Amino acid sequence: MTTTVTRTATPLRLAGITVRFAAPHGNDIVVLDGFDLCVEPGEMVAVCGRSGSGKTTALRIAAGLQRPNAGEVRWGERRVEGLDDNARARLRRHHVGYVPQSEPLIDWLTAAENVALPAAPDGGRRIPLERVTELLERFDVGHRRRHRPSALSAGEQQRVALARALLLDPPLLLLDEPTANLDRGSAGSVLSALSELRVDARGILVATHDPQLAELADRIVDLT
Repeated sequence: MTTTVTRTATPLRLAGITVRFAAPHGNDIVVLDGFDLCVEPGEMVAVCGRSGSGKTTALRIAAGLQRPNAGEVRWGERRVEGLDDNARARLRRHHVGYVPQSEPLIDWLTAAENVALPAAPDGGRRIPLERVTELLERFDVGHRRRHRPSALSAGEQQRVALARALLLDPPLLLLDEPTANLDRGSAGSVLSALSELRVDARGILVATHDPQLAELADRIVDLT
């Protein structure tokens, strides 16, 4: 059974985000220029655009994995872009569930061990085994709990990664092209899993060029 969680704080606010890189010759390359974005509780926002438009950069900024050159990043009421790496990492574990586009799982861990991984810095004391099992079963990979990623299909790996991102029940879920490398059947299973997350009252930000995934969103932000 899915439990509906009441959340009040805005999971994510980006304000005036600018990201630029030094070019070998000439002017800097500007990836994002004064970018604003807000994701409310229970809202799914899709960031769309061509390759190189800044989708992944926007997600990495939102996840606190990269600092902007200018602008503010807020998780709830906390401003985080100015914190050091360790402080951001500590906050991120409980506020953000992040699924990267490539290599979302650790090869030498089983599916269950991958899902339990976010609890490792706490010694795993706060997360009962039942929570791991519940999440794996929720995404229809419970029967694969003892398998390593190499024995899982691409769609199963994505669903295990989703389960891991939700282990600590973060108010914000960030997904980078979750269907990009999947066949139609595997992509459909991931889309179905994402549809179920809409009842959890958490904010979801997804970078995608998949029109079917974008259609699930409440809003689309086009970076083209």
